[in-house]
Amino acid sequence: MKILFISMPSIHAIRWTKQLVGKDCDLYWFDILQRGNADFHEDVIRITNWKKNKVPFVGKTFLKKSIPSLYRAIEDQIEVTAVAFLQQWIQENQPDVIHSFEMQHCTLPLLQLIKQHKSCPWVYSCWGSDLFYYQKEQAQSAQIKEVLKYITHIHTDCIRDYNLAVALGFKGDFFGKFPGGGGYDIKAVEQFVTPIEKRNAIVVKGYQHIMGRAIEVLNAMEQIPQVIKDRELIIFSAHDSVVEKAKDLAGLFKKVTVYPRNEKLTHVEMMKMMGGGLIYIGNSISDGMPNTLLEAIIMGAFPIQSNPGGVTTEVIDDGINGLLIEEPENPIYIASKIKQALESQDLIDEAFRINQANKNQWDVSEIANNVHCAYLNCLEN
Repeated sequence: MKILFISMPSIHAIRWTKQLVGKDCDLYWFDILQRGNADFHEDVIRITNWKKNKVPFVGKTFLKKSIPSLYRAIEDQIEVTAVAFLQQWIQENQPDVIHSFEMQHCTLPLLQLIKQHKSCPWVYSCWGSDLFYYQKEQAQSAQIKEVLKYITHIHTDCIRDYNLAVALGFKGDFFGKFPGGGGYDIKAVEQFVTPIEKRNAIVVKGYQHIMGRAIEVLNAMEQIPQVIKDRELIIFSAHDSVVEKAKDLAGLFKKVTVYPRNEKLTHVEMMKMMGGGLIYIGNSISDGMPNTLLEAIIMGAFPIQSNPGGVTTEVIDDGINGLLIEEPENPIYIASKIKQALESQDLIDEAFRINQANKNQWDVSEIANNVHCAYLNCLEN
């Protein structure tokens, strides 16, 4: 089976393709954003450096940044577009399945191509806020509804987004509900799971942008200085505003460690961090099923997670194996959740027991086999 993957060079795409290595598949990755090479497995054939100028054009970069609508209107006249390149590549290589990850950059721009290849199964992976957030914007929602008419299969990391896709007009087949980066090698990371009594750190996802609300979490911690004073704070993937805000908390914690967005942690480093964290907090107004949430659960950190559209209730039973944040922009509310967890050792111990007992549902071996079967099913439908 020959599969063409279309994505940005994301760690999630890299891990997803890796689970298909050795399963009698020819794997190709198209670098749609022209960001250069990425650390895909050597068995994944990389299609990079494809964008070429058709004619000399002085000022192309300026035009692209200053008048993007005009640039898009004449783009196919001055350079090779992703649609044109893929059209030729598909004709020459005849993939059995085409799989695009993410909507805004990797699927919507290819609508014309998707329409032209109705006979070839086209899988779309819904990542993060692809549908949940952008459904609210009229122009984006119209484009999403149009592309969903022609997608034959949809992969989601939560049931919420499959139901939402159907509500937006998707009539194809459900590829399945799998983590966005595939499964986890549970046995390999178990060595990094530290006993609860040896954990002291609060780990926070540091996104602060159109959807992320890490600063609200840091503001919440300022409300409960007596509860956190003997703890360590670790913030990863921190946007600049979060890096600055973290400086205000230096005196409240025993130790504060911040990893800025441009300081990428390896997947092993992430799992070690979660495996040593007492509590993990992820907070946003829109998201899919966060991979970092699953990693926290697998590695035994007590999860406190926002719940946009009810997505987090698919893995967290509030007050049993974690806590839900229902008011992601309310620091006082968030502070009450953090305080509840830190003042209830029984809650943390019981959540650890439950989550460790259930973590094998995300084991890579089982998920990889199910994903491979899902691709085979694409060819039968």
